[in-house]
Amino acid sequence: MSPKRHGEEIDRLAGRLAACTGVNKAGAIEQALHNELSCLEGSSPLPERLRPIQERIQQRPLTGNVADKDFYDELNDEH
Repeated sequence: MSPKRHGEEIDRLAGRLAACTGVNKAGAIEQALHNELSCLEGSSPLPERLRPIQERIQQRPLTGNVADKDFYDELNDEH
């Protein structure tokens, strides 16, 4: 993408974000940059965030129930 087209795309995106948030384009760009940096700097990787959930699930006892393949196949028209 040429620098001119790249600038036009940024301007278009900034305009869309500004319209959604009710601020001017410069404010929309600043807000977007702050939000992106907050996400990148403040969040841990997805596997780390999922680990506590996975551990809780693994602590639950198995039910012993077996999935009814015919039932699910019928739901998906795979009979």
